[in-house]
Amino acid sequence: MNNKLLPSLKKLFAVKQPNEEEIKRLGHLFNLLMVISVGIVVTLVIAFVLMKSIGLGSPFITAIATVFPGIFIPLSVFCMILSRRKHLKLGINLYVWCNFIVIGLAAYTFDGLTSPAWSLYIWTITIAGTLLAPVYALGMTGGVLVYFLILTILSIKGYYSPPLTFGVRGREYVEVVNLMTMLTSTVGLLTYLNMRSLHQTLTILHDEITEHRRAEDALRASENKYRTLVETSPNGITLTSPEGILLFCNQQAARLYGYESPAIMQGLRADQLIVPEERDLVVQNNQRLLEEGNIKNTEYSMLRQDGSSFPAEVNASIIRDNEGKPVSIITITQDITERKQAREEEKRLIKLKEEFISSVSHDLRSPLFSLMGYLDLLRKGKVVVARTQKEFLTRAAEDGNRLLDMVNELLDISRLEAGHLTLNWEKVDLGLVIENVIKSFTEQANAWQIPLVTTSTVPSLIAEVDPARIRRVLSNLVENALKFSKAGESISVTGELDHGNICIRVSDHGCGISLEDCGKIFDKFYQVDKNKKINASGTGLGLYISRQLIEAHGGTISVNSQEGVGSTFTVTIPVERRK
Repeated sequence: MNNKLLPSLKKLFAVKQPNEEEIKRLGHLFNLLMVISVGIVVTLVIAFVLMKSIGLGSPFITAIATVFPGIFIPLSVFCMILSRRKHLKLGINLYVWCNFIVIGLAAYTFDGLTSPAWSLYIWTITIAGTLLAPVYALGMTGGVLVYFLILTILSIKGYYSPPLTFGVRGREYVEVVNLMTMLTSTVGLLTYLNMRSLHQTLTILHDEITEHRRAEDALRASENKYRTLVETSPNGITLTSPEGILLFCNQQAARLYGYESPAIMQGLRADQLIVPEERDLVVQNNQRLLEEGNIKNTEYSMLRQDGSSFPAEVNASIIRDNEGKPVSIITITQDITERKQAREEEKRLIKLKEEFISSVSHDLRSPLFSLMGYLDLLRKGKVVVARTQKEFLTRAAEDGNRLLDMVNELLDISRLEAGHLTLNWEKVDLGLVIENVIKSFTEQANAWQIPLVTTSTVPSLIAEVDPARIRRVLSNLVENALKFSKAGESISVTGELDHGNICIRVSDHGCGISLEDCGKIFDKFYQVDKNKKINASGTGLGLYISRQLIEAHGGTISVNSQEGVGSTFTVTIPVERRK
């Protein structure tokens, strides 16, 4: 008990070193006390002056009594000056101890043990305890008691009697004045302290309210920001309970699943949004989610309200409370239909490239072996008949031309993709170009028993083009028509003028092209079903290059086909070169 009491008492009565803020507060309080002290002094001076007029004291006693409080007016002013000049502690000590001594002299001089001056010690001790420390008030109280005891003993022994006296009526008058002054001053001081405390409390409360409002505004701004992020997210965001009940979803989630609004989705079970075939996988992933806290980049087939499905990538995380218990699951769903289509397209292109490489290798190897065979026979002198030699040389030349065409296709692809294709513009008669193309394929068509027919609605088809490139395009179209035609199925090539354009149509009566293939036939590396080809194979680049060349002329190329009926390719070229 004692071990705890002593430190508590030491802490209570210890003289603390005030900080800067505390010094400022004490300075304001000290200045207030000085003003109150001046008021007390003025009140006492007036009271002593009135004593004479009401016959309660002689002029001499009144004059002497007035001197004592009069001392404190300049003392209070001087101490306030010290406080203003940041000598606060010096001013307090000077005022308190001067007060202590002068009150002691006043009590000794006037009426001794019954002097009204004793009550003034209350004000002095209050100032000391308030501005300095409780230990000062305790020490002064003890000093006053010792002083009182000394005077009592001296009075009993006959060594002391008061030099002056107010008399019974005068002493009562002074005591009432002192009591009223002390009471008024104390009430004034307490009122000030309470009002200051109230002001500080209200200030603190105002600051707290302001801070609370700022926090609310910041929280509201943060909520609005994240709400905006959620509502404008391109991905579907949902919040579900640990039991799998949908608690919240954004507008994009409602769009993904085909619902009119997010409110309609609330209350659904999460597994209702996944196709039945994958719900067992969801159970497994949910177990992993509970163990690991999140799952990333998991793909599901999601189920729309109308029963259709779409591929989605799902990322989910568990939200836990302060105790670590799961309270909800946030899920971000992204529609990856386009991504999967891109993957499939990439796979298709890779497959087409592989087929292209295989096809090109075969197509290059076949004429090359044939060419080398003819030349080897001629070189070794195994063919001596002149007509046979001529035939072999002709076939070798055809194989060489086939190789040259395939190499040119590859070179054109390289130039087109690099943007380095250059056209050599000339004004030529496209009717003659058509005739030359037909002549170049006549022998091959006759060998395959496929009639080639050409017609023109005008005497000439003059246009500014690159004749070699146009011949290349038409040759490719006629060659394709031959590949997909059987013996006896005719091929026609027609040309006509149409509102400043020249239209060339290559038509066959072959196997035709499906609607799906028509939309892809001009893509790079794309080939229709090789089983439909009757007479030859290809690289899958001819029509792609043809479209690029015709578009470079400012024209168009299109196809109209019906399976089992035939196909018509239409090339439209401006008569005048477009700058």
